[in-house]
Amino acid sequence: MKRSREGGLRSLRPCKRGRRLESGRLDHRQTVRIRKLIIEPMPDRLALPFYLWTRESVAQLIEREYGIKVSAWTVGRYLKHWPIAPA
Repeated sequence: MKRSREGGLRSLRPCKRGRRLESGRLDHRQTVRIRKLIIEPMPDRLALPFYLWTRESVAQLIEREYGIKVSAWTVGRYLKHWPIAPA
């Protein structure tokens, strides 16, 4: 009601929905590379500020490598699908 009083009927238009533009999914090539980076070196060898892989640290790695922001929950689903247990 407040919105219609302040902006009229035009303010009641539906907003854009869906995934945010800066978020996304990894394609197959990106997935293979991230898995390889997780399995082979330790995080400190990749110049990351932690010593163990957690969902949050994997999300930071994905964002650093590809500029894709993913939530810890999404990383947990990736790890489960890749048969890597989340921490």
